[in-house]
Order: sequence, then structure tokens, then C-alpha cells
Amino acid sequence: MTYPPDLAVVPAIRNERFRSVGVVAQDDVLLSLRARRLPARLLYDPTGFDLLERAWQEPAFYPARLERELLTRRLAELVAAIGPEARVIEPWHGDLPRTIQILAALQPAIYVPIDGNALRLASHAATLRAALPALEIQPAVTLDEVLPRTKPYERTLALLPGTALSSLEPSAAVRLLTLFAAVVGDDGALLVGADATSDPIALASAYETPEHARWARHALSALPVDPEAFAFHTSWQPAASRLDLVLTAQRTTSITIGGETFDIAVGDSITIDHRYQHGTEAMHAMLGIAGWQPRTVLTATPEPMRIWLCDRWRRGRPR
Repeated sequence: MTYPPDLAVVPAIRNERFRSVGVVAQDDVLLSLRARRLPARLLYDPTGFDLLERAWQEPAFYPARLERELLTRRLAELVAAIGPEARVIEPWHGDLPRTIQILAALQPAIYVPIDGNALRLASHAATLRAALPALEIQPAVTLDEVLPRTKPYERTLALLPGTALSSLEPSAAVRLLTLFAAVVGDDGALLVGADATSDPIALASAYETPEHARWARHALSALPVDPEAFAFHTSWQPAASRLDLVLTAQRTTSITIGGETFDIAVGDSITIDHRYQHGTEAMHAMLGIAGWQPRTVLTATPEPMRIWLCDRWRRGRPR
């Protein structure tokens, strides 16, 4: 079964992820629970982001670790290809040390972090200004704010490192990449991360960690249920090249929302999020549909975590 994209970030990055479950978000929780799912946005409030950032720092989480190693060895190569005085835009700016590392090397004209949560956005902007005082930082709540060009930048770089793209359904990922292509213009560039690992043992080792479990149970913190009644695990779906993130009940419980009660028996599972694993063929297909042409692809080992640097495809330019 294919599920619609949970994140209301396409065609623009907006703050749907941060709605309270007690206000206008009740309907989507009900709809999801009927399919034994939860909206992934319940994981991405400020507390959820903090928990996720801790999980990224665990040594077992190879996507972040291998990406850091790639950047340490090959960042100068990427900087030379991108060029100076760029405008850099970054939605979902989660790993601040990584962002600081890239910006310090790139020395762009301006950096635009995009986040629907104003408090988180202000906090991250303050940290970045302290680390890079000479850099102009212009926070934005939505991608719509980035569209007008008030200054002539050499080029615009859309920055989407890590595993952010993997949290979107492929169709939504293509729409987001297409939107980036429109925002950056004909001379723009894209730097995007993608994990191609399909080994379920390696994936389980990376995601089934104590910090990821704390983050996963946070999805239940806004609901009338004890999060400790659930254990966290992953489930590899080879046909879809997708890793499902799952909470399974360890004891009988129930969740009542809007007058509707969901009885949950021992062993019943609720899917809270997923990670699509994008191999080279899948990435080439998505990037091509969205109007991008890969220039440089960096691949880590032993797991194929990759960083893709892409240019806008233009008529007459060979793919």
C-alpha cells in the first residue's frame, strides 16, 4: 500500500509538521490510527528534533557518521565546484555542526535556513551567527519567502544533506526537488544526501538504538497512552526499498481520540515514519524528472551513503 506524503512541505515548506494534536490535527491522527499509523509530524516538534539530533550523534548511526567522513575528505572538491558568493538555502536544518562545516568552507554570500517552527529557527540562527559572525543569515519560515531575488548572487545552492529526502514518499521527493530547481534558477545547484543501503541488518543496527527509541516513542507523547507500553523496531520492505519505523505494543492498551477508541493488543504495531533508500538508478530517475543533472557523486564505505552535487539541467546540455 502506498501512503500519501505526511509532510505538507510540497509545493512549499510550511509549518504543518508543528501543529498541536489537540487543535486542528486530530482528524489526521484518527485517519492514520485507523490504518495503524501515526502522522510523522508528531515526531518533529522542537523536543522531537532535539531527540533526533542526539540519535544522529550515536556512532551506530552510520548515515551521519559516514557523511561527516565524506565531508572531511572531499568538502574542498565540492566547494570548488559550487564556487564563491553563492546564496545557500537549507530546509530542515538539523545537524548544526554539519551546516557550520559546509558554510565555513563554502563562504557563501548569504545563508537562508528554512523552518516552520519560529523558536527553533531563531535558536539555530543565533548559534550560526555566533559560529560564523561574518556570514549574513536570513531565516525564513517558508520556501515561498526565498523566491524573490533582491540581490544578484553568483548562484543559489539548495542544501539537503543527510537523510531528509528519504523521509518523503518518492512522488513528494520529486516535487520538492522540482521546487528547488525553480527556486535556484538556471545556474543553481543542489547538494543532497541519499543512503542506498539495502542490508536490513545494517539498517537495523543504525536505527534500532536507545536514542532512536526515545525519539520514536515521542510520537505518542501528545496522545492519551503510555509510550513505555511500546517497543521500537524497524521493518525492511524490499519491494519498496523502504525502512519502516515501527512501535509495537508490549502490553494491552488503548488510545481514545475524538470519542473513538483504538484497542491495541500485545504485538500490534503502529508505523510512525519511514526511510526510503535511494540507489543510483532511483536517484538518477528522481533528479532527472525534477530537472537536475548530477555533476559529482561521493560514495562512502562500507555502507553506500552518498552526497550528490547536481546542476540544473538545461536544453542542449547532455544528461
